[in-house]
Amino acid sequence: MPMTADELLDRVEELLRRLSLEYEIYFSGGRKLPPRDTEWRLGDWLRQIEALPRRSYAQEFRLAQLQQRRALLAQLCRRRQQVKEEGWRRASDRLLAVAGARPAALAETPPRQRFTGEAAADEAALRQLFQCWQARAPQAAGVAEAGNWDLFAERLRRHLAQLWRRHPGRPVEAEIVAAGGEVKLKLRLFTVNHEPTPGSHLGQRQD
Repeated sequence: MPMTADELLDRVEELLRRLSLEYEIYFSGGRKLPPRDTEWRLGDWLRQIEALPRRSYAQEFRLAQLQQRRALLAQLCRRRQQVKEEGWRRASDRLLAVAGARPAALAETPPRQRFTGEAAADEAALRQLFQCWQARAPQAAGVAEAGNWDLFAERLRRHLAQLWRRHPGRPVEAEIVAAGGEVKLKLRLFTVNHEPTPGSHLGQRQD
């Protein structure tokens, strides 16, 4: 005997809960492959409901809610899968709880940038350093600070201004350094032959 629309909707809701749980296990490292079989069965049940000739207003409303939940789950899982495969790029990606995820920006963002006082070039260098800072300080004591662009930019600009007041027109190199459980941003003046001279740094401990 064919299932009624309400029975099919109950089955879809049950499968949706199961799919969410199985994806959680997958992203936590508890299974090797994503739950494609459950995902396929869920889609099959939804197609059966959509093929029914008649549905009440309440059934239509419930179906729309379930489809929306499925779409949101799919969107979140795609983002988590991207983090799993490519590593995290933003501070918010670290909140997705993907086992084994590594910072993608470490391999892609150079940890050293040079500042010359040219506004456009210095702004681009600043954003590159911020990306690298986020990647290298994920477990620092102040996670909010690690992901706070305004705070990072204000502190770096202040240090640059202090160096340029003492040494007008000199290029400054800024470098992200992680060592001994600490993440530091070191600023150094450069001479004509590009030999570094001492500057200043701001740091953040990595627990």
